[in-house]
Amino acid sequence: MAIDDRLFGAVAKYQRARRHTQEFAIEFDTWYALSPYKIFTKRESPSEHALVFRWNIPPDRQRLSIILGDAVHNARCALDHLMFGLAVREQSDFAETVNAQNIVFPCIRDAAKMEDGGVRGRTHVSDTDVRDVISRHQPCNSTPQDPDLDPLAILVWLDNWDKHRLLFPTTIVSKFSMETRPTRPEIAYRPSANGEKGHGGRVHGRFVTTDDSFLADEELNFNAAMGVVPLIPSRNTEAPLIEAGPFINAALDRVQDVMAECAQFFDGDDPFADHTVTRPDSAPWITGAHAATLDEEESATLAT
Repeated sequence: MAIDDRLFGAVAKYQRARRHTQEFAIEFDTWYALSPYKIFTKRESPSEHALVFRWNIPPDRQRLSIILGDAVHNARCALDHLMFGLAVREQSDFAETVNAQNIVFPCIRDAAKMEDGGVRGRTHVSDTDVRDVISRHQPCNSTPQDPDLDPLAILVWLDNWDKHRLLFPTTIVSKFSMETRPTRPEIAYRPSANGEKGHGGRVHGRFVTTDDSFLADEELNFNAAMGVVPLIPSRNTEAPLIEAGPFINAALDRVQDVMAECAQFFDGDDPFADHTVTRPDSAPWITGAHAATLDEEESATLAT
């Protein structure tokens, strides 16, 4: 038995969104493999050296944003295709009597709007079992503590964003750790505020010592590990940027959960029962390590 025709469009859009997500990961990994940034030290005073981060090969933010926007849009379309299929299931001539543009998968963040026919008014579905499934997945119910951070709420918001502006991922350096060899109590590492610029790059922090001669005359080796992760905007003011990879995977997992629960209302095979559609590995988290000497400017290039 094949998948119900009324469910086929939703499954096709969902699969396409997953492929775009994998394409995004491959594109990001390919860029990262080029050793795209440098980390070096720069003397600022007899007692301070700055640890500076500088792009060697900037990411292709336009290409990354287009791929990510395609993933977001197809994921959103999968939900609307699902709702249209559920509406046609109840009324076979639905497509001829109602404008399909009026049928959407609702994304209700305000619980008060649930009481005002929010689900039925937007889905044109009267089956209470179907409406119960859709209601459970509304952000106000699935993430009541902060509906704005619900994966589906962010998905809908980013889909609207991408209609007018590109979803430029902002790649940043994060999860930095540093250790000196040998450990010297005379030297402290002081992180810098985000966005501080200097020496043609971003100053991540400074090595500071009260013993000027130590930094001037001796070599200090250090190990540093950094990660580069793409960030995208969020509608939540307390978390204005979120990691692109974990978000899109969380959103697609929720889309799959909604579709899997709704598959029971259709004839034909369950597209998820035999792993016809599978969840891919988690989105990329890239880290690299390097070693360098403290007294040599541009002494280290990331080794992948």
